[in-house]
Amino acid sequence: MRNALETHAEALGIDIETGSDYATLSEGRKDAVAQDMLDNRPTNPGFQTTEEVQELFDLLVAFRLAVQDAVTAANAGSLTAADFVEGGLIYEVGEALKHFPQERKLMESSLMVMMWMMLSTFSMIWVSHTRCNISGH
Repeated sequence: MRNALETHAEALGIDIETGSDYATLSEGRKDAVAQDMLDNRPTNPGFQTTEEVQELFDLLVAFRLAVQDAVTAANAGSLTAADFVEGGLIYEVGEALKHFPQERKLMESSLMVMMWMMLSTFSMIWVSHTRCNISGH
């Protein structure tokens, strides 16, 4: 699927050129986008328009890029509490997931979902704690 996407990118109207979000993905994440495209393609009769392909491709690339950025920061030890609130790296993973139709599945284990739930909970606790400290309570 990856080969088909990359070979026919221009005809499909998907941006894989240097500087695109797709181009910044690691090889493994590009493979994951391709697998996600297979796993989430419409059945009977399949994609009807290039716009449908583009929409799904863009959603998947945004999600994979958000995950890649968060994992890179975590591996570098550079995640901070700010990454768990609006505009932060972990927050962006959640935002990318929100825009993905629930009926579609991502090639992620349930561990990823549990991690996101834990991080969201941590975010709420951290924000509450920070507000209490700022207000003196």
